[in-house]
Amino acid sequence: MKTQTNMKMLKLTILVIAMFQMPTLAISPAISKIMSQFGRDLATVQTALQIPNLVSPFAAILASIIVAKAKGKLPKKYVIIFGLGCIVVAATGIVLFSTQFWTLYLWGALIGVSIGLFIPTTASLMMDSFDEDAVRVISGQQTSFINIGGIIMSILGGLLADMIWFGGYLTFYFGVPIIILCIIYLPTKARIQAAAEQTSSGEPAEDKSKFNWNVAFYGFCIFFFMMCSNVSGPNLSVYVIDQLKIGTSSTTGYISAVQMLGGACSGMLFSKLSSKLRDYMIPMAFLTLCIGFTVLGTANSLVMIFIGAFLTGSAMSMCMPQCMFSISLYVDEHSSTFANAISSSIAPSLGGFLSPVIFTPLTTALFGEAVSSRYLFLSCVTLVLCVLLVVIMTARKKGGKAKGWS
Repeated sequence: MKTQTNMKMLKLTILVIAMFQMPTLAISPAISKIMSQFGRDLATVQTALQIPNLVSPFAAILASIIVAKAKGKLPKKYVIIFGLGCIVVAATGIVLFSTQFWTLYLWGALIGVSIGLFIPTTASLMMDSFDEDAVRVISGQQTSFINIGGIIMSILGGLLADMIWFGGYLTFYFGVPIIILCIIYLPTKARIQAAAEQTSSGEPAEDKSKFNWNVAFYGFCIFFFMMCSNVSGPNLSVYVIDQLKIGTSSTTGYISAVQMLGGACSGMLFSKLSSKLRDYMIPMAFLTLCIGFTVLGTANSLVMIFIGAFLTGSAMSMCMPQCMFSISLYVDEHSSTFANAISSSIAPSLGGFLSPVIFTPLTTALFGEAVSSRYLFLSCVTLVLCVLLVVIMTARKKGGKAKGWS
């Protein structure tokens, strides 16, 4: 009974941590106030606020190397706690020591270190601590909690930013009670049953301690998905306010909330869908993204914008948890940290970073400045990727390379 209770609290702690995975959403509403506070232009402020995404992949790689070299002597629990502690320190630094603009780069880097440490390590600990069916369920629930947390951080960050320019950073203090939960309920040792020395047949278990190239495959899926999906949100403000002229900044805030609500709803259905569709959930995510972009690109009302945003948000909770679940089938407690650094930090960060670098100038050169054309172009790209992935997934299933189909 005690073990059951501990596992329930471990699951709850992992889900609560997930609510804290998008802290930078709390800062976005304060961009205009930060510009006024330091007298900087929009591009400069946006660049400063992107520092966490630039730093986090390197922190994730470093953490995975350290944990792997430690060979169990450095519990993942302490890496998670240290990572969460970094973001609380960053918030304190911003509140007390940010009289110069350059300090935003410094504290932004510390936020990136925090994200790179606690997000992939938490995913790794989840894979180490639960069996296959439980990982599938928690992966879906986790994406729902990420989106719910994103909604809360966005709204609360906006309200606090109305009072003071660093108001959004104050939401980082939610990390304090989460750290307390981690101290109490996160285990110092992995509890996964599948890590036994031998299989039930008495034969040696499959060695998962080395890097498996199937992990790289799912990493590429995440990379391309994030490249495509990241076109949606950053272009909404210009689309709604300047091109369609049917809303204001607050309107785009509500649209973003609906987008995350789509992710939360989709995450709740993930376990049932994934148990039937397995890896076909990934091309389904691209198909949903395609439909969402088509609705956005042909929109002439806020209702259509809300529907399109809901669909693009839903796609996120199909692709990400499925890739993470599939990766869990190819790793053990020694290799899961680096694998999750790829899936939770490196692939999504690089995909998100390269998205505007590639698609914005490309679509501008082809179709001009119209955001609607950009959305319609992405609907074609995601449809092609969907078809390609169906072919690949079918070939992997027939070739016996894909696990989890028994």
